[in-house]
Amino acid sequence: VHPGDATLAAGDSLRIVVTSEGRLRPATVEAELIYGDGTTETVRLAPNALGAFVHTVRDVRRPLRYRIAADPVETETYRVNVRRRPAVETLRLTVAPPSYTGEAAAALAPGVGDVTGLRGTRVSVSVDVQGDDLEAAYLDFGNGKVPLNLSNGRVTGGFTVAREGSYRVVVVSK
Repeated sequence: VHPGDATLAAGDSLRIVVTSEGRLRPATVEAELIYGDGTTETVRLAPNALGAFVHTVRDVRRPLRYRIAADPVETETYRVNVRRRPAVETLRLTVAPPSYTGEAAAALAPGVGDVTGLRGTRVSVSVDVQGDDLEAAYLDFGNGKVPLNLSNGRVTGGFTVAREGSYRVVVVSK
């Protein structure tokens, strides 16, 4: 049985593949899906061209357990854990024009990410993020990346406006 126990990101698919050994192949193979609220679903796995039995559970958003039955054999129960994907909750930018302009730094409205500024304008970035097992964050400018600090669900850092372009905030989980 593949994958056995697994961890998925929310929304991923679980592809279950069962192979049999020996001369006798089972006539039917079924998977019993057991959800956290106690509901169950039994699905018949379809044989593929190589003789393996396959079923894909699409858009898995909550933990589940499953076991396989191919009369008279029944497997152990496998666990599938689901992690939340990284998600940007709130984006906050502060724009500080070059000192020669005499203009003060200004905070943009929360959620506003479009920046207009003179070359040399410093942009401070603060992002509240959610997700499980967050590992890293960076600004992606298409032709280069600027690492960001990640601590307790908040990403901070910044960049200096050098030319016209675009960026995106990328948060990576394990």
